Amino acid sequence: MAGEFLARAVLPAVSGQPKDTVINDFAFLDATTLLVAEAYIEAFYNDPNVTNNRKVAEFISQTITRAVLGCRVDLYLLDSPGKLAGTTPLGSPVLSVPWTLGAGNGTAA
Repeated sequence: MAGEFLARAVLPAVSGQPKDTVINDFAFLDATTLLVAEAYIEAFYNDPNVTNNRKVAEFISQTITRAVLGCRVDLYLLDSPGKLAGTTPLGSPVLSVPWTLGAGNGTAA
């Protein structure tokens, strides 16, 4: 299913407190499928950057969980003008995929 998606990366804290959870939203205008959009998000955090061979995950605080499958990407369809503009609630995710945030670097985070 191709289309416009919102992918919400949910990065829980090791404290387990919901108030400490980090959430990052990414919009895709033409991802091939929901799973492709999810793979892009996971790669954004965990794959090395071609410029300096560093990973975004290395710069994220150690207060964010690195537990196996401890993070998730929730995917929502942006299938109405209101959702696309942010004026209509997204509703429930159409897909939620757990993933593991890569190791941090205590000196860089």
